[in-house]
Amino acid sequence: MYRRGQSRYRFWTSPSSLLRTRFALARLTACPAGRACIVALEKGRVDVARQLVQTVTLPNLLSAQSLAYLHWIRGVLATADPVNLAIAEQEMQLAVDGRLRTSNDRCLATATLAEIVALSQDFNRANSLLDNASKIPHSTAARDYIDTLRARFREAK
Repeated sequence: MYRRGQSRYRFWTSPSSLLRTRFALARLTACPAGRACIVALEKGRVDVARQLVQTVTLPNLLSAQSLAYLHWIRGVLATADPVNLAIAEQEMQLAVDGRLRTSNDRCLATATLAEIVALSQDFNRANSLLDNASKIPHSTAARDYIDTLRARFREAK
């Protein structure tokens, strides 16, 4: 299945490319249907992932933490259609404002929000969000993700 030394959590293609680190993936499974949704995204089956997220019929009964990760998944799924970038941005903002488990997750969610904002060509706001993300305590993997985004934003300008 996986070669020795190869991470189970590889980098995916869009929209799930926004889920870059295994730290965030471990937390996203706290949401009901989260694990199955991530597996579907790994296989590139966005339609199945959407159906799994829609199985959460009463999100107001979720804990604040699970609800934040549900918003994160919804935000990532909304990036599959360029028409839904406003919805993706709104969902990611709800995730960032929600009760994420760790400061590293909050940093990753903020950086993901910056990437979604950059997809709508608002690079000044995206850089501002990246500055906010870099101020939040985070791991070296999150720092690498932020640095990658900064370089991509510079190239796109």
